Amino acid sequence: MPHGSGRRGTAAGIVHPMPALSRPEAVPSLRGLGVPATVAAVGAAALAAKGLLLPLNMYDAGISASAGTFILHGLVPYRDFWMLYGPLGGYLAALVGLVFPPSVTAVQLVGLMLVASQGAAGFVLLRCLRVAPMAALLVAIVSAAASSRLVGLEIAAWQCAVVAALLALAAASIADTPRSRLLAGAVVGLSLLFRQDVGLYALLAVLVVSRRVRPLIGFGLVVGPVVVILLAIVPLDALYEQLVWYPIVGTRVYRAVPDPLSLASGPMAVPLMVLFVWGARAGIVAAAIRAFVARDAARAGLVVFALLCQLQTIGRGDFYHFAQAAGPAFLCLGTVFTPQTVARKWGAGALAGVVSVLVVVAVVAGFASPLTPPASYQASVAQAVAYVRQHTTRTEPVFVGLTSNRYTFMNPLMVYYLADRPPGVRDTMDNPGVTNRDATQREMIADLDRSGTRYLVLDRVFSSACEPFNASCQPGSSRLDEFIASEFQSAADFGDIVVMVRR
Repeated sequence: MPHGSGRRGTAAGIVHPMPALSRPEAVPSLRGLGVPATVAAVGAAALAAKGLLLPLNMYDAGISASAGTFILHGLVPYRDFWMLYGPLGGYLAALVGLVFPPSVTAVQLVGLMLVASQGAAGFVLLRCLRVAPMAALLVAIVSAAASSRLVGLEIAAWQCAVVAALLALAAASIADTPRSRLLAGAVVGLSLLFRQDVGLYALLAVLVVSRRVRPLIGFGLVVGPVVVILLAIVPLDALYEQLVWYPIVGTRVYRAVPDPLSLASGPMAVPLMVLFVWGARAGIVAAAIRAFVARDAARAGLVVFALLCQLQTIGRGDFYHFAQAAGPAFLCLGTVFTPQTVARKWGAGALAGVVSVLVVVAVVAGFASPLTPPASYQASVAQAVAYVRQHTTRTEPVFVGLTSNRYTFMNPLMVYYLADRPPGVRDTMDNPGVTNRDATQREMIADLDRSGTRYLVLDRVFSSACEPFNASCQPGSSRLDEFIASEFQSAADFGDIVVMVRR
């Protein structure tokens, strides 16, 4: 509709109607977005490709990767192995495992494809929000790739869920029809099945955009059958612990950290804080003001989603998680630059300004120190994996833990994936407050005996790791350590990693 109209007089006193302002640009057709979306994908991948040269985080990168391995060995998430996120990340990793043999390179290439997918999805969403094409392209590329230096390239449930969330918002924004709202809800369901928190954020955002309940129908059609199946085959207390209690309560009790600037050191600490903490939130605020002034529900949906994604920094406020949460926040910056505001209000200088900002973002992110363990640790893991593969069959279970299990902050989950071996215990993923409880360690001991596990891969580096500002430094049970000492002996010592064999 016209933004306004008026009347004006001439010197002769004749009154003429004032020309109405032009209509906002129509939402572009999806058919015309294929080529530029591909450009966005390639640009994001090119900006993040340096991550292929970086080592993997053996814990975070191993969450989905190890789950994929367990699934390929016939195990069921939550019932047969501990899993913090939704099941789809594990099944995606299982699909990768069917196509490629286990390797760090395979995981990183899939991670690079996810960065590219996020770039494409972000571009499509911004164009559906009528953002100027060049601004949409630049913002989408940088928002997808900026965090890759800190987060690394991996099969991350967060990134999978964000890609689905952006596509759901695009579907809700492209047309106000029952079909588009149903499709948006269904895609949101996929987002939740990757990560339950991101999926719920996306659901709220899509409801803001659509202002209808129909997305809930599509959401229920996707999520409902999965919930029914899980309730039928997994004990309710196991689902609650893994999908509700630990993500909401356990993370804040056992993994919460203070402001990242108080933990970081070095010349990059302040620039990273400015970029991923204050800058990201400033982008959300600017987009929120723009959406409010324009009374645009579609742009408001993206703002809501980006704002809710910041909640993960409350539970774990380090640069890794701030960088993850910053992607949707950076994407919000693009909603300030519609064709009308660029061409009519601010002129070419506005586009030059956003280009300058994004270049600074890319440069700062490119010089950030990667949050990955040193090469010596990676070498120890590789040697231990080779030893296990040589001395066991593919179906023989192993246990990946720590040389001391009173503080179970993290374990190298990637070993399960790289060795392609099933787990000897159900509690595969180290979490303080869970795997150092006496009751849990009793179950782990029973699992090791029941499964006949002969080989243990134990990590020295994180055996006493904890954080003094949360409950992870409360020492737990020594029952598992006593059992290992009495039943196992050293088979090979690779420095940071020790392989033990049952006596």
